[in-house]
Amino acid sequence: MEDFIDIQKRRLKVKNELERCQVCSPNGNQHQMRYIIYKCNSTSCSESASSLQSCNWFVKVLFCQETLKSNIFQSGVHLSTISSPKTSGISLGTQRFIRERDSAGEKPSRVMNEMVLHFKLESADPRELLPRVQTRVWNHRKNILNGNDYVDEMEALIQKNRYSSGLGDNVAFAFGYAVGYIGEPKLGEGSDEIPLVVGFATKTSIRRLQYANSYMTHLDATFKLNTRGFPVIAVGVSELWRQFHLVCMFLVSDLKQPQWEHAICSMLNMYVTVTSEQVHISYVMMDADAAQRSAFESIAAQCLDVESQP
Repeated sequence: MEDFIDIQKRRLKVKNELERCQVCSPNGNQHQMRYIIYKCNSTSCSESASSLQSCNWFVKVLFCQETLKSNIFQSGVHLSTISSPKTSGISLGTQRFIRERDSAGEKPSRVMNEMVLHFKLESADPRELLPRVQTRVWNHRKNILNGNDYVDEMEALIQKNRYSSGLGDNVAFAFGYAVGYIGEPKLGEGSDEIPLVVGFATKTSIRRLQYANSYMTHLDATFKLNTRGFPVIAVGVSELWRQFHLVCMFLVSDLKQPQWEHAICSMLNMYVTVTSEQVHISYVMMDADAAQRSAFESIAAQCLDVESQP
């Protein structure tokens, strides 16, 4: 569908609405479709038009939002057969490519480089192309992926999934976040002054810390340098068969010592809350990171019985 639209002469989108699906049958009434109409906006046709006659070419597109099926209807003919001059605008195909790459978390500059290679746009000027890509990436990230600095929705989600003693053993809950005066979640904005730390676990996964007395405990930070997003701290225990068993995960705004200390302390406190027992950790494996090591040494000196330095 996108390829067909892209090869047409210059056009103007005059209608773009959501309606009940007419593409799918017989369950189309349960879907929504995008109803789009394009009309001719070609310079050559407008120059050939008169006061009594204008270009009557148009295309109607029906695109199902659920099944991604589409119907295309074309009517009328152009007044001129001269093709429209090529522009440096972003085509529908490249727009879809940008949305896919942005959903994977790639930065705009990387999206542009991949788009140039994929669509063979080596002649395009990066100084003109990059701002166009950035605009569409930020728009998609803000409106579709909800990638903004508003935390109200996340606070409401955490409030809905907060820990309680009546939760099932395999029901995920959030913990370790800052709270307000009446116990409501108060998430930081992710800056150095107001960091963000939120933990996720289940009762079953938290109870795996009981094996930390005999097996290896792992503290790992996972992130990708070619994507944007908050890093994730994963804590787990491995056994004799070298299998990793996840205890909990933390979404953090940075990997500095304060965030590590808060995450580790929250995990230990949650284990006490769930099991009413103290944690005994014998061995710890962590990354070669000074902030991570300093944070664990600080928490170990405060909360754990340390026989030797980590």
